Amino acid sequence: MQELRAIPSAAKRPYGDLSDKELRTRMGLYLEAAETAEALAAEAREEYRQRHEALERDAEAITTRGREFATRADVVLTAAEALLTRAREETDAAAEAAQKAKELRSQYDKTETARRVGRVTLALTFTTKKAVKKATDKLVEQRMEAEAEEMRAKRAAADARAQAWDTLTEAPDARTLGATGYRPATVEDLATKLQELRTALPDRAQAIDTGDLRRRNDAHGRIQSSTRKAAEFRGYIDAVRQEQAYRRTIRELSPDRHDEEARYRADQAKQNRQVQH
Repeated sequence: MQELRAIPSAAKRPYGDLSDKELRTRMGLYLEAAETAEALAAEAREEYRQRHEALERDAEAITTRGREFATRADVVLTAAEALLTRAREETDAAAEAAQKAKELRSQYDKTETARRVGRVTLALTFTTKKAVKKATDKLVEQRMEAEAEEMRAKRAAADARAQAWDTLTEAPDARTLGATGYRPATVEDLATKLQELRTALPDRAQAIDTGDLRRRNDAHGRIQSSTRKAAEFRGYIDAVRQEQAYRRTIRELSPDRHDEEARYRADQAKQNRQVQH
């Protein structure tokens, strides 16, 4: 009977007011919660291991994912910048050719005017119509060459600008930096975009490294929180099992006390229903 006296009253036990069915339901819920928390802890433990080992490998190699990203992105940006330089050179060449063509047209107009004047006037200028015609033909030839060069340079500039943008948008690292959307309309727009990408590169590389450390540390935090939660639910399970063990002992050693506790639980259930209503 000493064993029986050691068992607190139902009112003083944590789960003493629950029916046997409620106790079994509570046990099932606690078991499921504990197993879920333990599974999450195991997943976090594996994630932490992988991330920690990856960081250690990088440390041994004296590198980080952020540095590797920066190196790859720099190669892409450098290639695009070379194409930008070509586009600028061709744009300047087109402008120079356009100016030359304009000047040649002006010279042509003056020479053509001279060709139309009389022989006396031409003689006074120590020239002839044949010489003037030869000069105008030469000017026409030079003007056409300048115009052809202008068109070639414009096409070359556009091609270089397109290649520069394709170089960026086809590279995942450059897209990460912000090389997305429509192709810049002008060389200067492309230059501005490239400068923005260059400026963003260090911060993005640092963010990658910071993110790797944060994710590793987050995994460690989830290990601890999930482990604590699992231990908490395992404690609840132990308490439920203890309650079940108490009831078996009481039923075996004192049927009267068993019936008394059954009435107590029934009264508690009735009161709870009344409160709910």
